[in-house]
Amino acid sequence: MIAQPSITATDCLLSATANQLANALHLHYEVVNTSDKPLYLFNKLARVGGKSVFDTDPNATNILLYANHVAVSKTLVPVPDDKEVEREYVPGLTRIAPGGKFAETMQLQCPLSPFTWYEGRPMKSAPVSRALFFELGYAVASEEVENLVQLLSTPYGEIYTANWFPLQLQKRVSTGPLLDVSVFSAR
Repeated sequence: MIAQPSITATDCLLSATANQLANALHLHYEVVNTSDKPLYLFNKLARVGGKSVFDTDPNATNILLYANHVAVSKTLVPVPDDKEVEREYVPGLTRIAPGGKFAETMQLQCPLSPFTWYEGRPMKSAPVSRALFFELGYAVASEEVENLVQLLSTPYGEIYTANWFPLQLQKRVSTGPLLDVSVFSAR
């Protein structure tokens, strides 16, 4: 298991650990709200193949492949320039009160396969090794944010949600490198 020193952003403290198993990556993160306002984490992504966007899975993530690293991400992702969408995808949110904390554990199949709700998984090819980072998107409560976010009761439980959320209101915090992992690459 590899532990990353805690990363402090303006509004929160993020720490993460990762452990490579035979065919899986075990990743755990914890975020502490260090601000005097609530935070909303963009961490409740829909289950692939689920019946609703409210059918979330803690293992659902964006996986973004870069030239020298791979990011497991729970964030708002911009729509690629070459895509047109009817509606931007906004994950469900977790609200953390000032001074509060939230922790989550994920188990991801390895090798990792790049994915966002706008870009499907590429054809599997020879995996490459990349340094692993974890990214978390969040918004600090403000009048504008509170007007966008609502608490809904769904068949899957209560969840904070936003029909639309401006990308510029999202803040990101990232930690890594945690360890080197295998990831499929279309290159």
